[in-house]
Amino acid sequence: FGWIQILNPEVFGALITVNNRDEWIYHVAYNPTNGESPEDFSEERCCEILKKAIGVSNLDIVIFSILPWAAAEQTATRFQDNRVFLIGDAAHLMPPAGGFGSNTGIQDAHNLAWKLAAVIHKQAHSRLLQTYHDERHYAAEVTTEYASNLLFSVIKKGVSTLNNMDHLAVTVGYKYNSTAIIEENSDTTHRMDQLELNGKPGTRAPHMWLRYQGKRISTLDLIGENFVLFTGKDNSPWRTAARNVSSHLGVPINVYGIGSQGDCVEYEDSWEALYDVTSQGAVLIRPDGFVAWRTKEGASNPHLLLKQVMASILW
Repeated sequence: FGWIQILNPEVFGALITVNNRDEWIYHVAYNPTNGESPEDFSEERCCEILKKAIGVSNLDIVIFSILPWAAAEQTATRFQDNRVFLIGDAAHLMPPAGGFGSNTGIQDAHNLAWKLAAVIHKQAHSRLLQTYHDERHYAAEVTTEYASNLLFSVIKKGVSTLNNMDHLAVTVGYKYNSTAIIEENSDTTHRMDQLELNGKPGTRAPHMWLRYQGKRISTLDLIGENFVLFTGKDNSPWRTAARNVSSHLGVPINVYGIGSQGDCVEYEDSWEALYDVTSQGAVLIRPDGFVAWRTKEGASNPHLLLKQVMASILW
């Protein structure tokens, strides 16, 4: 149990657990435009509100504290100014509805960390850092607006200004657009009314179960430290290309062949169908788990193609 919305003829609010035994927080709204203020909520009144909310009139209640807070929606105009970067609550404030705040802050840091590391280790040009704002600002704006609309729908007891975006798509289903992504020529727009992860550049690499080195793992377990190149099981040209490009640029690239045989053996799903490639195709994934580039077919010169892709992303 974590959170419950309580609505009856006398009270409206949200009960949230602290320890799931005997400590709880109860949130109730007040309206300053109607002359209400935090001073109206004495300990006696709060006890009565709680009894009406819980439905037990003889409950022995001990109140630790009574504190006001105001929901805020705010996104910084810029997330970077030269050597200064904003992440988390310094970059964006949002209501707690939906639990997006921590997720968004962690996603900021994840996006920025590998880029900073690449620039500091001279594996990338400093212009790569500009893509932090380009990618995260839009995602943060979408999330803060959605969280505010979600809170509004709760306070107004069902009257909502929510658009048709999907909750999970807002959390992990958005798409990046920047020079750190090699876009595909496509007439289809990215959907936010449902979670749609299919290997498209700019989106998160989708999960699927694999058997790797005798263990059952997710594709996501292979991502996080270096660039990753997913290919089909017969991947010697791509493996050679990645080794040569990695040596030339000084940027590690991990290569995994996926299929019925090879490095990573599929359990149920087909990686070709999930990532929308052929057996000769390849998908390049950044250290933050986002697809940087994809070729659905093979290449006549994998080394030259991969070198151009990596150089375009990093330099």
